[in-house]
Amino acid sequence: MASIILQGFVLLIFLVAPAYSLIGVDTSPIITSQSIFDCLKGAGYEFSNVRAFTLEGIDLDLSVRDTLIYSQKAGLRTELFMRPCRGKSAKAQIDMIVLVIAEQYYERLWIYLMDNPNVGCKWSNDYKGNCEYVKEMLGVIKYYKQKAGIYTSAEFYKQIFGSYQCDLSEFPLIYASPDGSPSFEGYEQIGKWAAPFGKMFQ
Repeated sequence: MASIILQGFVLLIFLVAPAYSLIGVDTSPIITSQSIFDCLKGAGYEFSNVRAFTLEGIDLDLSVRDTLIYSQKAGLRTELFMRPCRGKSAKAQIDMIVLVIAEQYYERLWIYLMDNPNVGCKWSNDYKGNCEYVKEMLGVIKYYKQKAGIYTSAEFYKQIFGSYQCDLSEFPLIYASPDGSPSFEGYEQIGKWAAPFGKMFQ
């Protein structure tokens, strides 16, 4: 896999079973260049995962639809992710994404179960409540007949759900383990996922 440095991007390199190298793209500025995604495609990448909300999870990123279109035109498999704001309605956040960004622009909506630094968006100490909140989000995505997935790490999964057995395993898992190894070898089970769908390894 070629190395690429792009100003304004955070590039998270993914491996997805069985033989795809995937790239997760977190867009900080408005992306106005098709050439960025053409560059990624030319370097051998096959996937982009585009952020729906601003980093804090408050407002829809106004650049997101253009970014998705650029990714699709480059021939990349294009998906979307959002970082929940626990202090806001689970349904309203999904509604905003689905009703503003037509499903033709992405294949799957990933829920990033990570820390949210924004005031009012941090996860509760109510582990069961956190599980119900995430399941409500996933239920709304299913209601719209769209595909969903979970992105997390062993550390954040434990922080969010504690010892509560939150079973989300009907949805694919991408787990974060930035060890630089494009392999699932050494995967330690997270929740009820006996095997992951993908791994963020760099």
